[in-house]
Amino acid sequence: MDRDGISNALAVLRSARSVELGPVGVAALRTPGYEAFSSLRTRRTELAASTAELKELLNASSPAARLYAALLLRELDPAEGNRALEALFTSEEPLTVCPGGCSPLPTNTLGEAARYFARDASNGLDAPSTTDTSTSRSAPHASSKRLSERLVTVWLLAFPLALVAFFVFRSCG
Repeated sequence: MDRDGISNALAVLRSARSVELGPVGVAALRTPGYEAFSSLRTRRTELAASTAELKELLNASSPAARLYAALLLRELDPAEGNRALEALFTSEEPLTVCPGGCSPLPTNTLGEAARYFARDASNGLDAPSTTDTSTSRSAPHASSKRLSERLVTVWLLAFPLALVAFFVFRSCG
């Protein structure tokens, strides 16, 4: 990703209204925000060269942009990223955060989301990639995988019950 690509990805994050850290929903929709975040996460060298632009994103009007910026800063420098998250703790601005999968985080504000991510550096994010960051794509999120496994289990249990109920009610009517 060249300098324009980094700037374009940061522009996408600047206009984000929600935070998606993985593919969202049953169809695993890869939102523009997720694509931009994922792309920047895997290209640390180029992102490090654009730290000034990334820090400007911390002052964006969008709460989603500020959380994305803090999470990306933490990828580059954990101490600085955690300070950026701490600066967001008191925000009461509404924000939806989807770690990937079908369910959003149980947070309603930017401050709650920042505290969630500050509690545990791995919340909602994969471990940093040690592969060549210029071409790799991030792996599916562990939380998304766990959620998918739970959904399959629920589906396997619920579907036979739904079939039985269907035929019972059909035969009664």
